[in-house]
Amino acid sequence: MQELNVIKTMQTKVFIVHAPHELVSRIFLAAKEAEMMTEGYAWIVTYGMTDYLNLMDPMAIDAMQGVLSLNPYVPQSKQLDEFKANWKKFYNKNKTSSLKLDHPGVFGLWAYGTVWALATAAEIVHGRQYSSFPGSNGAKLYDLLLSNTLNLSGVSGNFRFFNRSQESTAFEIVNVASLTNILWSGDSIHTPKCSEKQGVRKKLRIGIPIKNGFRELVNHDWNPYTFRNGSGFCIQVFDMVMASLPYTIEYEYLPYMNGECQNKGSYDDLIHEVYLQNFDAASGDISITQDRSLYVDFTVPYGDLGVSMVVPIEN
Repeated sequence: MQELNVIKTMQTKVFIVHAPHELVSRIFLAAKEAEMMTEGYAWIVTYGMTDYLNLMDPMAIDAMQGVLSLNPYVPQSKQLDEFKANWKKFYNKNKTSSLKLDHPGVFGLWAYGTVWALATAAEIVHGRQYSSFPGSNGAKLYDLLLSNTLNLSGVSGNFRFFNRSQESTAFEIVNVASLTNILWSGDSIHTPKCSEKQGVRKKLRIGIPIKNGFRELVNHDWNPYTFRNGSGFCIQVFDMVMASLPYTIEYEYLPYMNGECQNKGSYDDLIHEVYLQNFDAASGDISITQDRSLYVDFTVPYGDLGVSMVVPIEN
């Protein structure tokens, strides 16, 4: 609950949850208590979570109203309906625990379909006459089984392969409320915006180093075009990245300097200030080192790395 209250003060209003279903239940119960399931928030759970909705407590399901999930799409078919009916009969006859597993779920359908397709392909291959049947351990047998599997249809749909790997399936959007239109948290049909309901921290604090040279990379002078206290190539890259986001985030550049407008410390000290949350991030010609990576995360490098030497030319 304490961590949720901290997150609540930030600008982020869209959350992606990837956790075991037992923990997911506790997260959404706590989020509802913290009033983070109201209009303006968006919660998305990773696919596979929808398979466990019937295992959750009714109170947890009630707290998850408006939560969205991406689920692999399984087309309806007579074969699928028959399999589900047989599964339910087998489950009711042989269940040994209180867990409600009366439907196989997407992963169960994939597992059953894979074994069924391989067994069917093996029967097809075994029933044909070959002048030289491939050995049990070899690429020829693999290709033969694969070619016969391509034309099969399982309970989860057709098997389609590309470069010997199964193609990605289509996904469907699952709404916990099971409504026709997408229902976001707080019974709202309006897509939440990250710029709405900004918390106490309205601007991100971006620390920039004070440099005596190479100010073309980063400098702390006033930029009349961006109305921010920073300029240089690194600052331009940061501004372009922030401008490309689909939502607005307010931020300001804060020079890492002392009362005499001098450099307050080393680059390691600046990184440590980010770790201590005195800055939200840092921008500049900051090298990625193993020690610094223990305290903060770095973006992908946008400049060439290397070491160069300047030597006099000898005739």
